Amino acid sequence: MQPVGLGELELWACADVTFGLDGGLMFGTVPRTIWGRSYAADDRNRVATATRCLLVRGPDAAGREAVVLVDTGLGDLAAGDRFRHLYGVTDPAWPLLAELAAAGIEPGAVTHVVLTHLHFDHVGGAVRATAAGPRPTFPAARYLVHERELAYARSPDRRSQASYLPETWEPLAAAGVLDTVAGEAEVIPGVRLRDAPGHTDHHQVVTVSGGGRTVLFTADLFPYALHLKPHYVPAIDLDPRRTMATRRRYLERIAAEGWWLLFEHDARHSLVQVEEDLSVIPVTPS
Repeated sequence: MQPVGLGELELWACADVTFGLDGGLMFGTVPRTIWGRSYAADDRNRVATATRCLLVRGPDAAGREAVVLVDTGLGDLAAGDRFRHLYGVTDPAWPLLAELAAAGIEPGAVTHVVLTHLHFDHVGGAVRATAAGPRPTFPAARYLVHERELAYARSPDRRSQASYLPETWEPLAAAGVLDTVAGEAEVIPGVRLRDAPGHTDHHQVVTVSGGGRTVLFTADLFPYALHLKPHYVPAIDLDPRRTMATRRRYLERIAAEGWWLLFEHDARHSLVQVEEDLSVIPVTPS
């Protein structure tokens, strides 16, 4: 997509691999006869799921150019035959790097990588395989994650264990490039990490504000547009009631301040405006 200008900031939605997740997993107690009207499932009940990342370019607090990438898609994970079969991947492996190149960004130019949480579909591209072993994909960047999300990822309960793959983030810690935050934090002026618990206890989202406009990068707070209905909670969420409460809190801000949303996982919708009835209208960058 074309960049969106927000004052001094430029924003891009960068697509990585589209893969398939079970519809029951994604919509929990909502029957397929309802969610299937909006999202078609394949013969294995998988719904097409994007791994869209957020790219922001603008000045840091000292006035130097910063390049912020939020989440990193699937990376090398999507190149494996078993993964591609299990998740119905047909895209070429790792399109994110090509998307960044199209925006004029080489991996070495990225200054910050924000990880909303450490599930494999959000952090898979944080490192890449090399002859010398796994190395940070973005060698000049500092990687940011909530400190308690990292602690939980290192010792998850059995229900969540399959979502966390230590090989996707531990090489960052070994390389000394993984930083932690204790809660909400400003990455660069106008780019803010915000707490959005429920999916995981310390899941976060990102807002980008400038020029009188705010864009919310939804991560797994609102995976697809249909999740704007607060009770449509994925079965994978650790605390469904907390997810619903968090969604209501954000929906109040979205309605009151006219925030646009950028969906990370919705393969049908990318940048949208939310209507009063919770339907969405695509926003076309001008």
